Formats: sequence, structure tokens, C-alpha cells
Amino acid sequence: DAPCSIIISAPGSTQTLTNGTSTLATSYQLTGTALADGDGDWVPADTFVTKSYHILNNGPGADLKLYAQGVAPADTAPAAGTDAASLTVTGTW
Repeated sequence: DAPCSIIISAPGSTQTLTNGTSTLATSYQLTGTALADGDGDWVPADTFVTKSYHILNNGPGADLKLYAQGVAPADTAPAAGTDAASLTVTGTW
């Protein structure tokens, strides 16, 4: 079996959760039974988009789970509405 990996990137630095001009401190976790090297803790957005992950050959029952976390600055309520970010996941083998 050929090795497989996943690379995370963000078009135009869009990895941070934003709502208009409001931004949240954004972190991600990629976990699952398909990964040889999943995240054990939250990874800051700027670091997350530079990582590469190795996929195990676990068959059709293997899974990947992507989690996102946004934290408002201290003593500040998050802006009302929807916060959005954009990531690209590229698999190679």
C-alpha cells in the first residue's frame, strides 16, 4: 500500500474564525482512527495550516474528525451572528 497523507491549508489566511471585523482566537484538532499522528490537544490556527498528517490503512471503517474552537478576547462578548473560517484539506498518495 502506498503511504497517504493529508495537508491542511487556508486560502488567503482564512483559517481564523471571523464575523465581519470581529475575530476569535481559533484552534483546531484533527483526530480519528484513520490517523497515525492525530492531534492530542488544540492546535493554534496558524500552526494547524502548516501541518501534515499520515493516514493509516484502516479500511472503510476508519474516520477523521475535525474540530474547531473559537475564543473571544477576555472581557469581550463574541459578536452576534455566524463566525466562519475556510480550510482546504488535500490528500496525497
